[in-house]
Amino acid sequence: MPLDRLDVKDLLKSVTKLPTLPTVAFEIIKIANDPKTAAEDLSKILIMDQSLSAKVLRMVNSSYYSVRNKISSIKQAVVILGFESVRSLGLSTAIMDKFGLEETAEGFSRKEFWKHSLGVAMTSRLIARKIRCDRDTEEFYYMAGLMHDIGKVIMDQYFPENFAQVIVRIKERGVSFLQAELEMNGITHDEIGAFLAGQWNLPENIVNAIRYHHRPLEATADQKIVYAVHFANILTKTKGMGSGGDSDITNLNEEAIQRLGINDNEVGVMVETEMDKEFEGAKEFLELLS
Repeated sequence: MPLDRLDVKDLLKSVTKLPTLPTVAFEIIKIANDPKTAAEDLSKILIMDQSLSAKVLRMVNSSYYSVRNKISSIKQAVVILGFESVRSLGLSTAIMDKFGLEETAEGFSRKEFWKHSLGVAMTSRLIARKIRCDRDTEEFYYMAGLMHDIGKVIMDQYFPENFAQVIVRIKERGVSFLQAELEMNGITHDEIGAFLAGQWNLPENIVNAIRYHHRPLEATADQKIVYAVHFANILTKTKGMGSGGDSDITNLNEEAIQRLGINDNEVGVMVETEMDKEFEGAKEFLELLS
């Protein structure tokens, strides 16, 4: 049976098994929300989780970062790569660890999902650079891109029967993920993801990017990050990087793209060269994580 919109929200508030983020992820979010924190604070948090810090170190020593000499400690990683980059890397590793790469619903691959999400994250950060955001803001764009579809994983994990019906509807009718959700459940992954992101105390700009990435012109705050994630999602689908469950690109909002202020030449360079390099890094990230 389809889930009523109100019923789903009530379930999200009441189901005791709904996910909480790992402690280390919450601590990293606190750092992101507090401008007074320093690199030393981040190092202490990551070092406390040996498994996570080991994965972060594997990633910072990968070919994607191209460091000249091997980095052997989190403190060294922060110095060489920067506070913002290591913060994003730590949080994304913790979140992806939490939800895993294992296959669940037939026709929906978690690995392909995270590949798509990483592609959107990296493309969102590229867009942030094009519009000349500062380094800290770039990483918020990255995290917003990574989390934009998190509601799909929540549905897959906690409402598997309804999620399976959505996947079947997409395959049978060729509709978008969003349209299938509206037809089957009356509530969509962007709403679910934004609700949980708020529960997790993620920064408001990330919550808004999750909520409005399919309807960017409805955003009344944090518009640029919303527009960027919307555009990055379409570009990543166009390039065939992973899969969020469908390949629909018909909902591109041209006005939102114009408001970003990126010219055609910049988009061309990004699509033809820069995204490919970033996507190789995303694939390597997934291999190291698994």
